[in-house]
Amino acid sequence: SLKSSVMDYFSVTSLHFLHLGVEGVKHFVFIFNAIIGQINSSSTSELNTVWANILFKGGDKDREHDRSYRTISCCPIVAKALDSYMVELYDGGWSAVQASTQFQGSNSSHVLASLCVT
Repeated sequence: SLKSSVMDYFSVTSLHFLHLGVEGVKHFVFIFNAIIGQINSSSTSELNTVWANILFKGGDKDREHDRSYRTISCCPIVAKALDSYMVELYDGGWSAVQASTQFQGSNSSHVLASLCVT
């Protein structure tokens, strides 16, 4: 579910790993498994660096309404992969218990992975 051409915080895309062929995919899997195997390392700044910006959607949207804005965020590709993996594992359970005011469902927040880990 990762978009192949979207750059992460460090200007890396999943295509960087894919263009390396089998060895690139093995390397990515090694990094990913190392993070899962050593979950304490998930607090490193290289994994948890995020840039976010709130943008006004424009047009005739009401500037006073929260739905008139969109958040654009950028985080490391390994964090995106961890997010996707955790969502696959726990989305059903999380969706069943989240409040209607929360926007942390599937494909809407990278915070979901950290919530699932904790």
